[in-house]
Amino acid sequence: MEYIKYQGSTMDIGGLSDPFVVDWDGDGLQDLIVGQYYDHQAPPEDHGKIRFFPNQGTSTTPIYNTFDYIEADGVDIICSYG
Repeated sequence: MEYIKYQGSTMDIGGLSDPFVVDWDGDGLQDLIVGQYYDHQAPPEDHGKIRFFPNQGTSTTPIYNTFDYIEADGVDIICSYG
C-alpha cells in the first residue's frame, strides 16, 4: 500500500474522506477529488466541502501540492458531512 502525498507528507483530509482519481481539468493527468467530511485543521465552516488537487507531476508519478474547493456559480459546493 502507498499513501498519497500532499506537499511531500502523507495526505490527511480527516475522517471518512473519500478520494476519487479523475482527469478533472482535462490536461491528461489524473487529479484527485476528495470529499472533506471532517478536517481537524479546517474551521467548521469548511466541513463538507469538496477538494480538487490538480496533478502537478506525471501520469506515473503524480504530485499534489495545492488544492482548491470545487464551486458551482462561484460558491463552494458543500455536501452533508454528518
